[in-house]
Amino acid sequence: AALRTPRAMSRPPRPAGLGLGLKLDGSFNLERSLNASADLSASYNLTDDGIKLLSASAREFKLTSDGIEYGARGGDARASSATTGTSSRAENECAYRCASSDVRVFGVVGVGASGVVKRAIHVPSHRVIALKQMTVNDKERRRQIINEMRTLCDSPRVRGLVSFYGAFYSAENDTINIALEYVEGGSLEALLKRGGAIPCDVLGHITSGVTRGLEYLHRDRRVVHRDVKPGNVLMTSAGEPKITDFGISASIEPGGAGLLDSFKGTMCYMSPERVENGDYDFAADVWSLGLTVLECGLGRYPYDQNDGGPLGLMLQITQDDPPLPKEK
Repeated sequence: AALRTPRAMSRPPRPAGLGLGLKLDGSFNLERSLNASADLSASYNLTDDGIKLLSASAREFKLTSDGIEYGARGGDARASSATTGTSSRAENECAYRCASSDVRVFGVVGVGASGVVKRAIHVPSHRVIALKQMTVNDKERRRQIINEMRTLCDSPRVRGLVSFYGAFYSAENDTINIALEYVEGGSLEALLKRGGAIPCDVLGHITSGVTRGLEYLHRDRRVVHRDVKPGNVLMTSAGEPKITDFGISASIEPGGAGLLDSFKGTMCYMSPERVENGDYDFAADVWSLGLTVLECGLGRYPYDQNDGGPLGLMLQITQDDPPLPKEK
């Protein structure tokens, strides 16, 4: 009940435009497109012992080879001495210790647009971790790092979300390393490729777990994930789902307009209002989850991606009825 459902599951009204300011008549909405990239600002300062990332929301993340501290700008946060532990000294100030000297890397798990994920061991705790490595020399990449760490630092141990153990800065290769739970079962996307459609009882359990994670993000953190899809849902060996990849997540501030408008994410899992480049909120994640569940149940993506290419897919999402399976 805490998750809002998208607008009625029927044919949406004719859109005024399609993502990135593209209208149906082929013209371009420059003002809307500029607004879509207005939230990419993120600055950084190199210090004697690490790096400081400064977000537009006045939060500061300081990373050294010994770990991460975060809080309000100018806050006096000191790293905890506990292994991959956390210490809180004041409201909105916190620190995690996961030092580079404590980590041994074994190999690459995957490479994506946002960085490289490696399998590693955190020696003091004897824990296998996933180490996500990202460079800081690109402004949008820095914004993604801040989004990821903001969400993870605030939600280190939540059912339905991948666990966060800490982060550190490596000066020798100018990378930020984020230590995450190693989820050995792989993604739903990989499972679909290997085994096809997922049985209904198993899918029901997976959906329940993902919904629990989204409920926490929406209700407790007021965060919209914006990229829910099979590739961003990992499965443990015990069959528990974990939402991951918060690089383009965004917060809806209490008392504000309550809507987002940036065209970010994987287009084929976007809700109609997002494809139209309209305002959206938490319900957009629910639509993306619905498409993810349909894909897992059918064993294939619900829309016809060969019908007219990307523009044809955008028109299907915004103008056709939702691709619900027909009753037999």
